[in-house]
Amino acid sequence: MTKQEASIIIRVDDFESFEEALEFQLFELKQQLISKPCIPQLLQARLSKLSQLKEATLVLDIKTESVNLNLEINELDSSNLIDSFNSYQKNKNLILARLSSKLTFDLLDVSINLMLENLNKWSKLWPIITILEDEKILLSKELESMEFYQVLKELKHANVLNFKDLYFKKLPNNLKHEIKRLNLISYYFSQN
Repeated sequence: MTKQEASIIIRVDDFESFEEALEFQLFELKQQLISKPCIPQLLQARLSKLSQLKEATLVLDIKTESVNLNLEINELDSSNLIDSFNSYQKNKNLILARLSSKLTFDLLDVSINLMLENLNKWSKLWPIITILEDEKILLSKELESMEFYQVLKELKHANVLNFKDLYFKKLPNNLKHEIKRLNLISYYFSQN
C-alpha cells in the first residue's frame, strides 16, 4: 500500500489531521456495529476494513494506542429458549458497551470477533427447519429483539420451553423466518 492509497483509505483530505481522520473511521465502524443487523458477512467486512485501516496507519506512521485485552463472552444455555436468548442478547450488549469506554483498533477487533463468536453459538442452537423453497429469507432482515422475546414468551405459555420442543409445534411465521435465517448463518459459519 502506498502513502497515497493509505491517505485515501483513511480519507485524510476530509479532515485536518491523520488522527482525526482515523478517529472518525473507527467511530464509523463502531456505529455500524451498533446500528446494523448482526450478519457474519457484514462483520467479516468490518474486520477487513479494520485491517485495511491498520495497514494504512502503519504506512502513514500514525501512532495508535494498543490495549492488552482479554475479553470473553458467556456460554449460551443450550436447552432453554428464553435463557439462551437472554444470554445471547446480554453478550451482544456487553460487547457493544465495552466499545463505549475506549475506541481502539484492538477493542474493535476483539469486539467484532466476539460478535461473530456469539452469533455462531446462537445460530447453532436452533434446529434446522424447512420452509417453502420459493420464500426469500433475507439475512439482513433480523427479527427485532423485543418481537423475538414476545414470540418466545408466547411459546413458553404454550409449554414450548426447549429447542427440542420446537420440532413438534406450529411456529409463528416470523419465528420460522428467523430460525431459517439463523440456519443460513449457521451454514455460513460451517463453510468458513
